[in-house]
Amino acid sequence: IDGSWQSFSIEFSYMADYFGNLTTPNTLSHNLLANLYNRSGKNAIIRAGGSTANIAIYNASQPFAVENFWNGSTNVGLSGANTDQPSLTNLGPAWFEAFKTAPNGTLYVYDLNFRDNSTEGVKATAEVAKLVYDNLGTDLYAFELGNEMERWGGRYRADDWSPTTYVENYLMYADLFEQSVFPNASVQPFFQMGTLQGSGNETTNQPWNSKVIMALGLNRKGQIKAASQHDYHGSNCKSTKQISTLRQNLLNHTNAMIRATPHIEMSPIIDAYGVEYTIGETNSISCQGRDGVSNVFGSALWYLNYNLYIASSTMVNKMYFHMGTPYRYSLWSPFASESNNHSAIIRPSYYGAVALAEAIGGNGGQKQVHAVLQEETMVAYSLYAAEKLDGLFIINMEPWNSTETGDRPFTQFKLPARINKTAVVKRLTSPGSDVKTGGTWAGKVVTEEGLLEGQEVLEKWAPGEWINVGYAEAVLLK
Repeated sequence: IDGSWQSFSIEFSYMADYFGNLTTPNTLSHNLLANLYNRSGKNAIIRAGGSTANIAIYNASQPFAVENFWNGSTNVGLSGANTDQPSLTNLGPAWFEAFKTAPNGTLYVYDLNFRDNSTEGVKATAEVAKLVYDNLGTDLYAFELGNEMERWGGRYRADDWSPTTYVENYLMYADLFEQSVFPNASVQPFFQMGTLQGSGNETTNQPWNSKVIMALGLNRKGQIKAASQHDYHGSNCKSTKQISTLRQNLLNHTNAMIRATPHIEMSPIIDAYGVEYTIGETNSISCQGRDGVSNVFGSALWYLNYNLYIASSTMVNKMYFHMGTPYRYSLWSPFASESNNHSAIIRPSYYGAVALAEAIGGNGGQKQVHAVLQEETMVAYSLYAAEKLDGLFIINMEPWNSTETGDRPFTQFKLPARINKTAVVKRLTSPGSDVKTGGTWAGKVVTEEGLLEGQEVLEKWAPGEWINVGYAEAVLLK
């Protein structure tokens, strides 16, 4: 994996919130992405997509970049009555400026409206695709068509909607794009297919999974760059029967292993086609996260463990962590707000992203990850660069609440005697796994402007010494 492994998916309707425009760029998002680039050596890829891509309409005469309409809510979670997503998103020409304010070299995945399959709808989608290609140029990484369309039968497609008809539709769009959007493009293929809702392997999410769709010949013309499956580690949707908790859903390596099983099975199947396998939309708890679970420090430890375990056990190519302005699981919100549980501008999980970027960075910027300790609340991963040990991450996911009294418990570790070089230790910590603020990475904090500031705290480790890792802490030796 490299620095683009941890990438981000921005809910389509909130893309302009996150990146602004050329006149007023969102410097917070720019700085936070730059922090990751400066540590990993490679830009994260940004996907503009999600459920609202299915209801986005382009209007060439609209003076505003985005107009969101809230005539009926979608995907409102259990944690409050505030609406998380609009029911209609109208785009104007200024919309494309949002793709020009991120750090130089940032690439984008663009999710197109696939919902309206009428003649006019297909034509409109092709026209928007042409605008996207003309505006983004070489910054366009891939197109997606629609979002989580498994249940479209009888709603946006005929009752017999199936993977077979999906493949027929997809190939029609792909052929049209090659004729009218990028006939002279120097880089092909150009599509990230699927955007499928659940984890799919040979036995789950049948028949909607990547293996079935590829076997039906979706890539028969070599147009597919990547296959995307979506995944979350719990649910906060209206239909949820089991309420997600921090301990059971996030600070739980057993849950991570169970959730990863379909990707362990599916990723080599897709890789054999010469197609990237991505987890193209993911985060902690589906339906935009859960307050007290997705937005507390325990989510930073989960973020590290989730990324490193998937890297160690699968052939997944990239991870796109989903975000939206009011979403409780967003690593950051683009501006402060009192509604929708905006408890902090930068949420604790961003500290996990910074720690991961440092682990991946340096020594050529490409790492192999191996799991060396796997218990339910205690994990460790070794990182290798050019077949040489480059780092060790130890993550103690045992919960520790900030309200608890007494000394914080810790676990001691001793490394094998064959590791005979000294290391610098950086610690990810906070007052507790339950806090929304107060986290630090090697003593540094992220300011409201998105800058890492403060006196850096570096610990030293020498062969034969013990390493103490407190409850709800992680350390990187490098």
